[in-house]
Amino acid sequence: RRSRYRLSGFGRSEFAQAERRIYHHDRPDWDGRWTLVFSGMADTSPHSAAALDRHLRWHGFATLSSGVHAAPGLVEADVATLAKGLDPALRVPVATATFDDLGPLVEAGRLTNGFGLERAAAGYRTVIEGFGAAAVDEAIEPRDAYLWRTMLVHQLRRAVLNDPWLPAD
Repeated sequence: RRSRYRLSGFGRSEFAQAERRIYHHDRPDWDGRWTLVFSGMADTSPHSAAALDRHLRWHGFATLSSGVHAAPGLVEADVATLAKGLDPALRVPVATATFDDLGPLVEAGRLTNGFGLERAAAGYRTVIEGFGAAAVDEAIEPRDAYLWRTMLVHQLRRAVLNDPWLPAD
């Protein structure tokens, strides 16, 4: 009855990143470099490795192959903070790279599948299809408008969090 719950420091950090991602869209210009994470080479338990893979996807990394993840930009410090938050003893090999030709990865579907672009597009379609008609309904009651707006914001946040925010390049 008198339980209290609060987020850990790591949980607060994750919520802060989600807040920045949803409301601030602070994507820096991309210089063509990628951050590669080799989670398959990390010396950790299978449970920690699976958690790391899941968090890397949430942070915008594509899974190129088992245990190999890539994200545009230089986010090595973010990976170190993420790994430390999951397991203080976790050390993950991280590298930076440039690709001369992304064609083979695109043709093989590695980028589309790895970044979950279809899932992101489906999220935005859900928002547009589910709430587009309500936006033009002038006869909607204030109470219903409040409910629609609340659900719209919830669905839009979900779509934004599933968007990998790839650079335009």
